[in-house]
Amino acid sequence: MEAQGAGPITRLTILQGMSPKLRVTPADIDAQAVRSCIKPVRAVGSRAVTTIEGLSAGGSHPVQRAWSEFDVVQCGFCQPGQIMAAAAL
Repeated sequence: MEAQGAGPITRLTILQGMSPKLRVTPADIDAQAVRSCIKPVRAVGSRAVTTIEGLSAGGSHPVQRAWSEFDVVQCGFCQPGQIMAAAAL
């Protein structure tokens, strides 16, 4: 995909600086959703990186549960990035 270098592909969204858990701690305050397609690995350093697969076991994260409960169905291509962006809030 040619456009990936510009960062519009939401499915490539990761959480940088937030460990995968259900409770946010003070260490997670700096966590941010970033597009992995434009984030060089060296820029991540020693910060935690969480992908949609690592957000929770079996879709148990509150955002994933709400997505399902309220039928916030989007295309399967961009939905993971939208969930990751919401989880970073």
